Amino acid sequence: MGKLSSIRGSLTVLSMSAMAMPIQTYAQDATQGDNSLDPVEFLELPRVASVSASHDGRYLSYVLSAPDWAEDETVETLRILRCGDDGCAGTALNNLPESPETEAIWRPRSHQFVVVAEVEEEGGDQIHFFDPETGEASQVTNHPGGVRQVSWLPDGSALIYESDAEAEDDAANEWSIEPFGSADADALYRVDMTSGETSVVFASAGLIEGYSLSENGRYLIVRQRFDPVAEDRDAAELWRIDLRSGESRQLTDNRIRENGARLAPDGETFAYIASVNAGASPITKTICLCRRLARRRLACCFRMSRSKCRTSSGTGQGVDVGGGQQWPAVTALSRARPGWRTDSSNLRRSLAERLDL
Repeated sequence: MGKLSSIRGSLTVLSMSAMAMPIQTYAQDATQGDNSLDPVEFLELPRVASVSASHDGRYLSYVLSAPDWAEDETVETLRILRCGDDGCAGTALNNLPESPETEAIWRPRSHQFVVVAEVEEEGGDQIHFFDPETGEASQVTNHPGGVRQVSWLPDGSALIYESDAEAEDDAANEWSIEPFGSADADALYRVDMTSGETSVVFASAGLIEGYSLSENGRYLIVRQRFDPVAEDRDAAELWRIDLRSGESRQLTDNRIRENGARLAPDGETFAYIASVNAGASPITKTICLCRRLARRRLACCFRMSRSKCRTSSGTGQGVDVGGGQQWPAVTALSRARPGWRTDSSNLRRSLAERLDL
């Protein structure tokens, strides 16, 4: 608990300590009669973002940004701090990438992390691995076209990432002319952190707009759409991928935009954010809870009332998913994400606690 308390305290004061020198300078000016900042001085204040702690609680990471007037850009620098009961101090990691595309993505039950950063000479955005304890650093991927949306498997043995599907004939593809508005198909890849081997987890026939892993590491929930020209975000649907068997199952088939989809640990229940109710009328964003019933009919709760769960099945008829259970009214913020307990049997309570109801 002492280390956790130290981490929390460090999170609170991190932004202040990162800007201590500029603030002290302006404070001294204030004692001499100048108690204001002009626009340039305000813009030159360093800013801290993307603060996160390693899973073992020993390290903190944050991104420090400051303007570079000569290059007319904002320079972002990843910083790593080692923390203990007495506070946090900088580490000896001197080979961190400049202007990383992501914050530190911490390895489960570890202090190691990866970031996505650009590789020179048109290498695209690639995954880079770091161990702040030993100073080890290495480039994990060298995928053509770069990588996106990186996640660890829950056991930390491998990484999942999204990228363009690899062309079967690179020479022919180099000289091909694609129709306006078309895009390459996407795929999800798995890279083993021990062997370095990369394999395809899921190859989409269209575009992957997001994915999430279940807590047991067996299933993926993927949002994909198949018409890149139309740019119809509501046309995307959710699919569940079994990482053991490779089986894929379509979960939704509607005209609703499913955002922030998450799987329960058992892989049989999922939730997402939508902007419609059961009657397809626009409302504020609400949690949609869906469960594959024993008779394989998909039922979705589009709004949870205090009396019961009003739902809509694939046929448009109401189905009581709650089984007589009293559901609280759940209205989520646009950036909220459904969360599950490891024991997902009590879905009502896990959702309520996640949203502080």
